[in-house]
Amino acid sequence: MREPFFAVWIARHGAAEPGEITFGGWRPERMETGLQWVPVTNPEYGYWLLDVYALRIGGKLSSFCYSGCKVVIDTGTSLIAAPSRFVDPLYYKLNDAIWEHPRRGVKRGGKSCEPDVPAGLLEFVLLNNVTLAMNPRDYGIVEKPKKRRWKCEPMLMAIDIPPPIGPSLFILGEPFFRKYYTVFDGIRGNLGFSVAKHPSD
Repeated sequence: MREPFFAVWIARHGAAEPGEITFGGWRPERMETGLQWVPVTNPEYGYWLLDVYALRIGGKLSSFCYSGCKVVIDTGTSLIAAPSRFVDPLYYKLNDAIWEHPRRGVKRGGKSCEPDVPAGLLEFVLLNNVTLAMNPRDYGIVEKPKKRRWKCEPMLMAIDIPPPIGPSLFILGEPFFRKYYTVFDGIRGNLGFSVAKHPSD
């Protein structure tokens, strides 16, 4: 291994190409933008943990993180996890934005969620104003409830972590890695984020 890095890229839903993990560096061909680096907070806890200074939904500040939040970047979580007292309000805000879209947030062709839903934009603002933004295409999956039209469904789950890591803790799992090519620096304790490049984009 040349450098103490590993990088994770995950394909979009339905893509033929598998995901990949790269050891010893990263692959610029997987990146749409340059890497933005953020230091891990409290590395002694053993998580890729970051401080969240603001949470925005549809461009508006959420009061939930007024007193500060944290987020764990985790390849082992299949959804986006939020504290149980907040996951329902978050779901309904995102879901309402999706339902106001003419096609219930479903992109033409019906295979993916529509990226252009401004009211459904979810943003985590980190140190140095690094902002991790996800739209319905990133955090949603196309589903068809019984006897209903196809719709874009936010992929959220509830999780409650006790102090000192929680309780105001989010976990960004698989949906996040479809949006962001992520580089883990195991020596310096940093995370690097770039918008992921996908063959279908």
